[in-house]
Amino acid sequence: MNDHVAEESAALMALYRNVSLYPQPYRADLQQRIKDYTRFVIDQAWPAQRRGKLPQGSVQMMDEFQQVLAQFEPTTKGQEIIHAQTLSDYSDMIILRRLRINDIKTGIPGVMWYVVGVGAIINTLLVLSLRMRFDIHLLIGGAVSFFVGVVIFMIAAMDHPFRGDVSVGPDAFELIYTTMTDTG
Repeated sequence: MNDHVAEESAALMALYRNVSLYPQPYRADLQQRIKDYTRFVIDQAWPAQRRGKLPQGSVQMMDEFQQVLAQFEPTTKGQEIIHAQTLSDYSDMIILRRLRINDIKTGIPGVMWYVVGVGAIINTLLVLSLRMRFDIHLLIGGAVSFFVGVVIFMIAAMDHPFRGDVSVGPDAFELIYTTMTDTG
């Protein structure tokens, strides 16, 4: 999941770099739209994702960006090459964005929870079937129970990679936003 986020932010930065080669007024408009989108992802989309909600508004932002991009008519061979690459990078970014949004609802399959539950029951029954002193029984049973509990906790914490406190963060987007604002 973190790879999708890093790839999407890298594609967004590549798109920003490409539009920085466009003539004015397209350059300023497209760069500002990318900055606004990046800020939106950090400030609004990510908090919504952490609550398990699909972010609203980013589709419209990208549609408006695409409309401005489509209005540009290259006048030189160099501009044609840059424009073609920008359109390709835009498509890549949209695909990666879609992957991230699909990942919001992704979780561990329900069958995995059955496997974990059955494994915990089997471990408990095996420990209970051992004949040994009570204090040793408590020590071994406690150690196995602790380990199984930690495994279940980790599975639950990582079940939805964009939700809760143990989740993928917008760090990659924050990094590229800082780069965008530092470079103009």
